[in-house]
Amino acid sequence: MTSPELESVTAPLWDIAIVGAGPAGAMAAYLLAEQKLNVLLLDQAAFPRHKACGGCLNHRTLELLNQCGLSDLTAQLGAKPLQRLVVAVGTRPAAIEIPQGRSVSRERFDFALIEAAQKRGAVFLAQAKASLQNPDEHFARIQVRIENKPCEVRAKMVLVSDGLAGDALRQLPGYSSNTAEDSLIGLYASLAPGSFADEPGTIYMACAQSGYAGLVRREDERIEIAAAVLPAVLKASTPAACVRLIFEEAGLAIPAGLSRAVWLGTAALHRTRRILSGRRFFVLGDASGFVEPFTGEGIYWALLQARELVDLLQSQQFNWKPALIEKWQRKNFKLMEPRKKLCHFISALLRWKTLRSLMVEMIRRSPWLVRPLIRWIHGPASPERSIRSFHRACL
Repeated sequence: MTSPELESVTAPLWDIAIVGAGPAGAMAAYLLAEQKLNVLLLDQAAFPRHKACGGCLNHRTLELLNQCGLSDLTAQLGAKPLQRLVVAVGTRPAAIEIPQGRSVSRERFDFALIEAAQKRGAVFLAQAKASLQNPDEHFARIQVRIENKPCEVRAKMVLVSDGLAGDALRQLPGYSSNTAEDSLIGLYASLAPGSFADEPGTIYMACAQSGYAGLVRREDERIEIAAAVLPAVLKASTPAACVRLIFEEAGLAIPAGLSRAVWLGTAALHRTRRILSGRRFFVLGDASGFVEPFTGEGIYWALLQARELVDLLQSQQFNWKPALIEKWQRKNFKLMEPRKKLCHFISALLRWKTLRSLMVEMIRRSPWLVRPLIRWIHGPASPERSIRSFHRACL
């Protein structure tokens, strides 16, 4: 990827600068550039880059991509269709049909979103470490370090989407995120083709006392494993051993090559950030707070937040107004809180063996009881209604 000249990045006053080029940041850059705004997208990583996250795009995500004019994106990447979920908890696994999604590697999906934004006119600068400074009256200031050389970028507004452990707000007091005490740690690896005898179009979810792991086949035929494990278990073992234990306890075949795989890890997955906006900046994506998601919700949340924030800014003709601080705070809470609560509820449920077994029995014997949850993930049901329906089913 060709990087822009440094002077062309530091000289202009950008309409919008975005820190973090994951799905939230790249989608926001794409939508803002479509509005003919002068957009700069920054990320500290070199792209394409590996990501410690699964690449399941659920049906809601595909619909959102279509609504944003990116309906051909997954086909161009050769994404694999997904229409079935198998859940294993130590008893006989249960399977349930899901609305069709896609599986694609995150390094290719994220990079494709960045390229889509560039085609619309956004400027992308990789390997750029960014830190917000106190804003001036008329613009925000970002200190950027490129090849160990500091420079300053100015923008009318800044979107912060720098991920779970991002620290772009470290210079601004009061904007740090908090880690939940019961948080799991994310693990990720891709295995060689043929390392697991999977059925085409199937997501496998192995649930155990120490955590859970999802497995799916990618567009390049590699087998992708994304897991969330208890920190104490990981501290006493290795990533491969943790995942092997989950598959053993769940009663699924153990994928070949776990010990030879290159494992990536995340920061603590369950994080909260109380303040999501300030003078001339807004926080979105994983940086805004996160819980352990399942089968693609995390990517959907990121893209949804990007679209909703761009809609909010468009309602003000992309002009900075102090009222936007409270408006984004309220809008994001209404948008995300029910979704995060439901995922947190499911994550807590999976830590109890009896409840895990009950859930699998429900899927096997009475799948209609679980369909409210499936509808929430993929269909038109509201998160609030799904929480009530699924809770009643568990009782």
